[in-house]
Amino acid sequence: MSHIWIRWISCLTAIMLMSSCSSFSRFGLFKDSTLNNLNPAPQKFSPPMVSESQIDPTYMRTQADYHYALGVAYSLDGKTEQAVDAFKLTLIYDPSAVAVRVRLAAEYFKSGLYSEAIEQAEMAVEADDKNVEARMLLGGLYSTVKMYDLAIVQYQMVSELDNENQDAPLYISLLLTEQKKYTEASKLLQELIRKESRPQTKASYYLYLGSVYEEQGDAFKAKVESAYNKALSLNPRSSKATVTLAKFYIENEQEHRAVKLLSGYQVRFGPKRNVARLLSQIHLKNDNYAKAMEQIEVLESFDRTDLNIKLRLALIYMEVKKFGLAVNKLQEVLAIDPRNDKIYFYLGAVYEEMGQQELAVNSFLQVSAGSRFFAESVIHAAHALKAMGQNSRANEVIRQAIEKRDDVPQFYAFYASLLEEQNQVAAAIALLTDSVKKFPSHTQLHFFLGSMYDRAGQPKKTVEHMELVIQIDQQHVQALNYLAYTLAEMNSDLPRAEKLVRRALDLKPEDAYILDTMGWVLFKQQRFQDSLQFLEAAYRVKSDESVIAEHLADVYVKMQLMEKARVMYKKALGMSADGPDQQRIRAKLIASEVQQPEFKRQPASSARAESKSSSVD
Repeated sequence: MSHIWIRWISCLTAIMLMSSCSSFSRFGLFKDSTLNNLNPAPQKFSPPMVSESQIDPTYMRTQADYHYALGVAYSLDGKTEQAVDAFKLTLIYDPSAVAVRVRLAAEYFKSGLYSEAIEQAEMAVEADDKNVEARMLLGGLYSTVKMYDLAIVQYQMVSELDNENQDAPLYISLLLTEQKKYTEASKLLQELIRKESRPQTKASYYLYLGSVYEEQGDAFKAKVESAYNKALSLNPRSSKATVTLAKFYIENEQEHRAVKLLSGYQVRFGPKRNVARLLSQIHLKNDNYAKAMEQIEVLESFDRTDLNIKLRLALIYMEVKKFGLAVNKLQEVLAIDPRNDKIYFYLGAVYEEMGQQELAVNSFLQVSAGSRFFAESVIHAAHALKAMGQNSRANEVIRQAIEKRDDVPQFYAFYASLLEEQNQVAAAIALLTDSVKKFPSHTQLHFFLGSMYDRAGQPKKTVEHMELVIQIDQQHVQALNYLAYTLAEMNSDLPRAEKLVRRALDLKPEDAYILDTMGWVLFKQQRFQDSLQFLEAAYRVKSDESVIAEHLADVYVKMQLMEKARVMYKKALGMSADGPDQQRIRAKLIASEVQQPEFKRQPASSARAESKSSSVD
C-alpha cells in the first residue's frame, strides 16, 4: 500500500502550495500562509507613478508592490508562467522578501519545475531560518521528490520553533511510514493522540494510525480495526471514518459488515457521497441492481449535472429493463452534452431493446465517424434496417460508412453478409476480394471469402483462402474445420483433412459441427465404425441440425442399420428447408426402404451458419 502514502505526500505538498487537498482542510492547516491569503497585496499598494530614473526606496517599494500584485493576480487566473515572471521581477526590487520566494516556489512547483521550487524555498529558509511557513513548504517539496530525510529535518525544525505545531510531527510520521519505519511512525501518532483534546482531530489521528498498522500486513489486523473503530467512536458523524472501516471489512472478506455499517450510517446521518458511492460499488459487484440504483440516485442528488452518474444510472436502468427511464436519463445527458457519441450509441441500444428500430437507427447514425463507437453503431443500424426489411437502405448505410472509414474491416464483412443474404454472391466475392488486398492479414475476411467461394461452387478457391487463414492463425478453429470438411468433400488428401479436424477438435471438443466433420472425414475413408462414434456424438450435442441427422443416417446405411437410417432420414427431412436438400434426403429415404443406395453427399457448408456468422469479427 505504499503508493497510498506517495499520493498523500503529493497531496500534502499541493496543500501547502495551493490549498487544494481537502483531506487536510478540516484541520485548518496553513490558514495563515501567504499562499492562501486571498488579499495579499500590501496595504499601501499604488501603481508606479515615477520614472525608472528615480531609483529611490519609495520607487523600489512601489515597483515591488506592483509586480507582486500582478504575480498574485496571474496566479489566481492560473497563468503560472506570467506569475513566475512577475514574482521574479518583484525580487529584483526587493531581494530580501521571503514571502515572495515562497510564492515563486509555489508557482515553480505548479509548473513541474521542482529543482527551481526547492532552490527558492531553500533561499527563503536561509533568509529567515525561523520562518515556519517556509520550512513547511520546503519539507513538502523535499517529500515530493522523495528526499525524505531532508523533509523530516525541516519538519523537526518546525517542531522546535513551534512546539504547538502538530502538523509537522504528523507529516514526519507519514514520511516514516513511507520508509517502512512503522514503529517510529506509530509512536509519533500515539503521542499526537495523547496530546490532542479535540475529538474530531484525535479521530483523524486514529485513522492515520490505523493506516500505519494496515501497511504492516495481516498480523496487525486487530490493531487496524481497533484504530478505525476508535476514530469512529470519537467522531461518529465522520463519513470518512465510516468508509475507511467499511473498506477494511471488504478487504478482509467481511462485506456484510461493511454493508451494515454503511447502511446504518445513512439511516442515522443521512446520505453522503462517499458512503453512497461505496455502497453502489458493492451492490453492482453483487449484481444487486435495484439497491445500486438507489445509491446512484443518491449520488445524482448531490450534483444534477454530473454526466458520469447519469450514464451509470441509465446503464442500470437498461440492465433492469426500465428502458423508458434509461431513455429519459440518456436524453438528460444529451441536453447537457448534445454531441456525446457514447450517449447516442447507448440510446440506440435502448431503442433497439424496446423494438423501436427506426429510433434506434436514427440514434446510431448520429455517432460521428471519428468515434470509437462508430463501427459498432453502423453495424447495429444496418442490422436494424435489415430486420425491418429495408435491405437497400442497410446496404447504403454500410456503403457510406466505408466511404467515411475505409479502415474498418468489419464493415466489409458485414456488407458481404448482407449481399450474400440478398443472393448477390458474386458481388460479395468482389467486395471481399478487394478487402483482403487492403487487409491481407485479416483472418476473418479471408475466412468469409473462402466460404463465399464455397457458396459459389468453387471449392479450390475455398481451400486457397482457408489455407491462408491457417497460415496466419494456426489456432483458427473454424478455418481448420472448414478446410478439413472441404478436402473431404473433394476426396482430396483425406489424411491431412483428418489431421486438421483433429486439431480443431482439440481446441473445441464439444463442438457439434467439428464432431460432424470428423465423422464425415472418417466416413470418406471407409472407416464407418469410427465414423459412427463421432456422428452420434455430434447428434447428441445438436439434434436439431438436419445435416448432422442426414450424415448419421448415411453411416447407418453403410452399417446395414436400415431401420435407424430411415428414422434419422425422416428427422433430417423434417428439419431441412424446401428445395434440393429435401429432394436429396427424400431420395435417400426411399432408397433405404428398398436397397442400400449409392449416393453422393451434398456439401453441408450452407448448414454451417455458425461458421459464417462468426466471420463478422
